[in-house]
Amino acid sequence: MCVTDDAANPDPVTPVRISHHVDEIWEDHPGGTLQEFYNFLIYEFEVAGAVFRARAYADDFNCVTLYGPFDRAGEAPAATNPEAEAQVTAYLERRFGEVRRQPPV
Repeated sequence: MCVTDDAANPDPVTPVRISHHVDEIWEDHPGGTLQEFYNFLIYEFEVAGAVFRARAYADDFNCVTLYGPFDRAGEAPAATNPEAEAQVTAYLERRFGEVRRQPPV
């Protein structure tokens, strides 16, 4: 991982929210067994009228996937904003070895 606290080169943006999630998928019958387990963090950014989200799974905290931009409601794809995306990417690159990009659908 990269430097996370550099007063001479502060982050251009920071997340408005970081939340922890766990998704479990169970067999669909009484007494079913756990089939899949996902443990991940969601980073949410609001930059220049757009929302970006990044997801990092606990089994590989070296990698994060960036989604967006979305509109302020965080649902519909927003117009591209290369400067805002670069700021969010810079924040993530300081913390993760690999930043993957997933465009909004």
